[in-house]
Amino acid sequence: MKYILNPTPIAEKCFLIEALYWVAFNIYPEEAFITENGKNMREDTEYHDQIEINIPEEFDSFFTEDVCKKYGLPKSYLAEYIRENHDYPFPSDHSQKTLDILQRKDGVDDYSIDEEEIEQIKRDIAGQKEFEEKQNLFNVALENFLEVPKMELFIALKKKKLKVYSRYLIPDDEDGEDDGFLVHTEMTYNKFEFQDVKWNDSMIEGDGCLFPHVLIDVKSLFSVFPESDLEVVKVNSLNGIYIIDDNNKELTNVNFKSATSGRKPKVNWDLVHPYIAKRIKETGWNLSKQDALADEVKTWIKENLKEEIGISTIKAKLKPYWDLLKSEN
Repeated sequence: MKYILNPTPIAEKCFLIEALYWVAFNIYPEEAFITENGKNMREDTEYHDQIEINIPEEFDSFFTEDVCKKYGLPKSYLAEYIRENHDYPFPSDHSQKTLDILQRKDGVDDYSIDEEEIEQIKRDIAGQKEFEEKQNLFNVALENFLEVPKMELFIALKKKKLKVYSRYLIPDDEDGEDDGFLVHTEMTYNKFEFQDVKWNDSMIEGDGCLFPHVLIDVKSLFSVFPESDLEVVKVNSLNGIYIIDDNNKELTNVNFKSATSGRKPKVNWDLVHPYIAKRIKETGWNLSKQDALADEVKTWIKENLKEEIGISTIKAKLKPYWDLLKSEN
């Protein structure tokens, strides 16, 4: 099979977790998409209205069999699953929450349930837990492997060798409320300790405040941590389009990306949608009630699914309801 090479710009700034994977594996941080607000996704304060970040490129599918052998890591069953199914497996804790809610019929009174469905969910949970146990061997090995790159990046941050940007949050001020997320500004604070760096969240704690959504200037990152020697491979060209053939012996180790249909699911939206429909039916449709319903849904998810979801994400899920109801009124 032939593959077309599509030019992808390298980002000018990347999240701290992306910088870590550059240091560890030389995974280039790709330019992010532009949000509906006309801003770069990484820096859009409305798109990122929670502590949690969304990165343009998930790393999970990167760990092919060849990559794992190269870095001395055990097999990643998750990478294999993503490449075969172009999606993430459903987590066992989501299935368990689904089972608990369906058995209680909490908020989904009109949902038809039979015993066979309950038994199938139980079988799914058993299979998912077995998968997660096998994948955990890789996860532990990866964490151990990342210890040295984390320390190297931490030292560069402490010595201010990198140009760093962050937002700023003071939790629970004198009014009892968060001070809110401010826009990205250059970060000069460097009195944090290693344990203050929350790598997966791209956040640094310190001095009674949080520095969330930490961004690293990529030019400075490449200067301190230059790329490894590039492998020269044969690339063909046709009408100005660059093409490679995966049968070419030179390309046996090329890591072809596996597009997924979405990111790792944080909540089971199949459970949330019946609750949304139920609340619209009970309260009646009114355009002015959008914010109130979004707050209700956020609270329901937190209480029943034990997850914090940003209002912008919830409103995106509500939009099809409003669009449909507006068209009928």
